[in-house]
Amino acid sequence: DALSLDDTATLNVPASRPLRVAVDAADRYFLETAVNAFAQSGGLMTLVESGQPADLTLARGVAPQTDIAPNLRVIFAPEMPEAAGGAVASVGPQLTAEVLPRVLLPQHPVLRHLPAESLAFAGAREGTPAPGSAVLVADLTGTALIWQHRDPDSGVATLVINLDPAAADFVLSPFFPVLIHAAATHLGGRATPPRSTYATADRAAVPGLGPGQSTQLQTPDAQTLTVAAGDRVRLDQAGVYRGDRDDQSLAVSVLHPAETQLASSLPDESADVTLPAGHPPWLWLTLLALAIVIAEEVLYHRRKVG
Repeated sequence: DALSLDDTATLNVPASRPLRVAVDAADRYFLETAVNAFAQSGGLMTLVESGQPADLTLARGVAPQTDIAPNLRVIFAPEMPEAAGGAVASVGPQLTAEVLPRVLLPQHPVLRHLPAESLAFAGAREGTPAPGSAVLVADLTGTALIWQHRDPDSGVATLVINLDPAAADFVLSPFFPVLIHAAATHLGGRATPPRSTYATADRAAVPGLGPGQSTQLQTPDAQTLTVAAGDRVRLDQAGVYRGDRDDQSLAVSVLHPAETQLASSLPDESADVTLPAGHPPWLWLTLLALAIVIAEEVLYHRRKVG
């Protein structure tokens, strides 16, 4: 045909770039074990030694205050406001009554595979999130249990989990690594893996961008777009949209809605479009077998009666 652009599919297979995770806690074993488990299954995370550059810090009680501390932090059981990266306004005594959690933001990526309402939240403390925080889970009394905060001045994004992982043996629960995985992938911009290719006119978020981060996205016609985390870019051109890093690129192809399985990108008007298809061979063979059996029965009875 006259349009050769739809004869080529552009694919993007980014190189593996695991999140570099540092652990800052007195009892490091279970946190490090969870990180190493994901490092061995798919290379999603990799554990770095204390003092080395990292993308994200897992901390318990106190967040690190060093020059190389990353801007992404997951903190369990914060002990004091100044130790939580600006995400906590106040920390009070431990809750004595039974904690009855309720989910406030059920669609948040951190809660996607986490039954938060069934967790015990042992060791939770009375506390107040810093102004501007997004509370994901709270007790029925209003005490925040999981919340996210981003400091507008420093750009530090912190996810606070108001429970002690060592209490009630939560570190032995299968939901402990699930929580770490969800928190790390969300803050690291890996909650939704990118497709190998997108259809033109799709809207997509640039992968690998954590809260408060941005990238310079170069379009196939060499224009530059500044894209922040959470922004969805309309992909109007076929080719490769290239970000600052290789894992931030997006591949776009000219795909007809009825010829692709990218169902989530189909427009509403194409929802009833179906591909022409014949009948499977097993159906014809079954009908043939039934015809043979019926014919044999008829001939048998004719011979017997005659």
